[in-house]
Amino acid sequence: MSSIAVRAADEVAAYLAAQTVGTTRIPCDRRLIVDEKIAAAKNLQVLAVPHSLESKIISRGSARDRTVTVDIGIMKRAFDDELEALLDLSQGIADLLEGRAFSSGVCVEVSFAPLYDAELWLQQHSFFAVIVAKIRVLS
Repeated sequence: MSSIAVRAADEVAAYLAAQTVGTTRIPCDRRLIVDEKIAAAKNLQVLAVPHSLESKIISRGSARDRTVTVDIGIMKRAFDDELEALLDLSQGIADLLEGRAFSSGVCVEVSFAPLYDAELWLQQHSFFAVIVAKIRVLS
């Protein structure tokens, strides 16, 4: 994993940890590895995990186009009446990131598919969603 990717994930985590969606403060941390204990957490967990780094030469010189992918995982054990609010929270986090400038780059794309893990919800009442943020690195 590149330090560029870790730095981008650190910036995403710090930014989200200072934000709220509605009345919910986003408790975001950066992790390199996500273990199964986190998915079983009763409290809301939001994690920024560096996922990949794409790099390509864009000119005959040394100019590069680099894009870092950061996965933002949202997890919480919840009741049926909380599902819609958790989906709204996920969308709110995606909205906060889209177009956001960081010192390492700009978030140029945000996606999540599926919106959440329906099977995990049905089996364990655990909400789990992953937002994929692509950050074009400024160099």
